[in-house]
Amino acid sequence: MANILVISYYINSDGVACSHHIDDRIAELIKLGHSVIICSASFVPLLGSVRHLRFSSLSPSGFRFETRQRLKDTKLSPWHRLILRMFLILNQIPYAFERLAFRRDVTWSWAKPASRGIIRECERKDIDLIYSTGGPAVAHLVALLVTRSTNMPWIAELQDPLIHSYCAKSKGELNKLIELEKNILSKSIKTFFLTKNAAKTAENRTQIRGKAFSIYSGAPEVQSANVAPLKKVPPRLILGHFGSLGGIRNLASFISAMKIAIKERPEIETDLQISLYGNLANDDRVRINEVNLNKNFIESGTCSRENALTRMMECTALFLIQGEHDISIETIPSKTYEYLNTGKFIFALVHQNEEINNIVSSAGGMVAEVSNPEEISIRLLELHEIWKIDFCLPTTPRNNYLVKESVAKMLSISLKD
Repeated sequence: MANILVISYYINSDGVACSHHIDDRIAELIKLGHSVIICSASFVPLLGSVRHLRFSSLSPSGFRFETRQRLKDTKLSPWHRLILRMFLILNQIPYAFERLAFRRDVTWSWAKPASRGIIRECERKDIDLIYSTGGPAVAHLVALLVTRSTNMPWIAELQDPLIHSYCAKSKGELNKLIELEKNILSKSIKTFFLTKNAAKTAENRTQIRGKAFSIYSGAPEVQSANVAPLKKVPPRLILGHFGSLGGIRNLASFISAMKIAIKERPEIETDLQISLYGNLANDDRVRINEVNLNKNFIESGTCSRENALTRMMECTALFLIQGEHDISIETIPSKTYEYLNTGKFIFALVHQNEEINNIVSSAGGMVAEVSNPEEISIRLLELHEIWKIDFCLPTTPRNNYLVKESVAKMLSISLKD
């Protein structure tokens, strides 16, 4: 068994997808008998089951961001909250100067304190493997700095591609990310991507071969869920969407498709309900109001991961939406695997992503191109036609993409040499 040091800016943070990803893997690493030490930002809740190192960013922007994250903690005392707000006020001037001088992600300044602390930890502890993941790219920079100082073996996992059209706020930051990507593939013993397309694109971009591997992230295995019986009177076709909507991932194409489908088959307006679990941006609310479909879209608010499974099982089908963006071609939303884990029918709107198309279609779900309202309307009419037969949809095979299999494969590839 190995002693593994995990580096990730976010850990143990509910509602943060990149945190859920590594949280699931930490649990599996422990189940497999490995010893785990974790390193994260200072504001995340302490994970008491393992040794947890937390470090604060040094820059005014990093301090501002992390202090605001701390203020979200409902357990803070009024005095503690007042002190933090006073520090934020005092930080305003240095923050303004920094923003004038630099345009970059606020997490970059976490690299120095985190790397120094981890190097000291490596001097005291017998570490067999460094594993960086994220989320913010700074986790991989920290791992690179530690590896250079200690010569520890390092594996990197890129949850999202480092390079895409909105990855940087300035040319300087873009160059930094390009250099970091090259260093990750050249200095790590293995680099893991969550799609085949992302691995292939990174290899082509860096011209570094033989280091990139793709492993689907999967979801935790689900035993059971307490689900209230679905109300049959009146029956409704309930599409459940879980996760935030706004920006590039929105309801625009689906709303246009609904208008087309309703024009052809008016009863869809009565039969269809879209339950939205998560934050909804105002631009989507405006779109819904403009076409008078308020009764069809139900905002159910955010729910915890624990409660999400129960809510999913109450839906007729589960609704997946990708944004019309180049990054969507190289990513698979983690929610995809959680959906598959329920055995529920999946209705997916994807953007030029053959991997999601194949995964969902092979599970018996339905897929349409998110940028094509006409195609979405055809699929919606087909979905409604199937549902009308017995006021339900066929179940699908249970998920074959599990976290435990993903972790086992990653370790097998990394440690076999």
